[in-house]
Amino acid sequence: MRVLRRVTFTILLVLLACSGIGLLGGLNWFLDLFNSFRPQAVCVAALLMIYAVYFRWRSCIAVGLVVIVLNGSLMAARMIAFGGAEEADQAAKPVKLISANVLASNSQWSSVMNLVARERPDIIVVVEVTHEWADALKLLPKEYSHSLVEARFGVFGMAAYSRLPFTGHVLRVGARKLPLFYMDFGSFVVMAAHPPPPVTTELATEHRLYIEEIADRARQVAKPVIVAGDFNGTLWNNSMRPLPKAGLRSSHPSGLAFTWPRGFVPFAMQIDHVLVRDAAVSDFRVLMDIGSDHRPITTSFAPLTGR
Repeated sequence: MRVLRRVTFTILLVLLACSGIGLLGGLNWFLDLFNSFRPQAVCVAALLMIYAVYFRWRSCIAVGLVVIVLNGSLMAARMIAFGGAEEADQAAKPVKLISANVLASNSQWSSVMNLVARERPDIIVVVEVTHEWADALKLLPKEYSHSLVEARFGVFGMAAYSRLPFTGHVLRVGARKLPLFYMDFGSFVVMAAHPPPPVTTELATEHRLYIEEIADRARQVAKPVIVAGDFNGTLWNNSMRPLPKAGLRSSHPSGLAFTWPRGFVPFAMQIDHVLVRDAAVSDFRVLMDIGSDHRPITTSFAPLTGR
């Protein structure tokens, strides 16, 4: 029993240390990665607290409470920052959007076609679009006649397809000239995003520049804005802070709609998002497996005019 108590206490101390390291995430990209796992820290600490309370291990209870309160309060603060989007009026006809990271190496084209046939979205945002994926997506129904496509070798190609007409262009961000789609639908603007994962100093810089570009563009637009894609960041990461400061709100502000990595629950996190400003949202869901390491997401939105 003494060994179990020591193990429990050690794990809780490690969780506390990792949680504290995340507080310094604004100083260094590597430290910010620890913020991605705040939900896991809460869950593990809560499970260990069951043992601690049952056996009355006071030191374990104390450390466990600190871990839960620290992470819970930080998550709650970010939920509040990203929250506040109005709920769409079901009497109106909102615009339905799907965002999917299809995985460049994935060849299950039919899974995406089946998803579109089942969900019938108005707008489809696709990232990791290779030339093979671009060819496969030409088989989408003819009603998706409005499109913007930039296929690439590697994982930073993108495409957008729509039933609704739009005028669009591709913004190039950072030293790598990564694509950021800007699509004007008349009464609202949609941006399709895929910043790089911040896992090296160079990529973290590119990620920061990309997120800042999204925030800057959103500030410049007077009409409602929707930003969808794979952000390679959770709501808890410091790198995502410019977005709520630009007025963007999450269509699922709990940040707990785990979208990646598919099939590996202990490290699951939500890095695929639909953010809105001056738009009401409804029916956010994580969708069926399409053979990718990500799960697609969908939400419906209704632009709020006169704001």
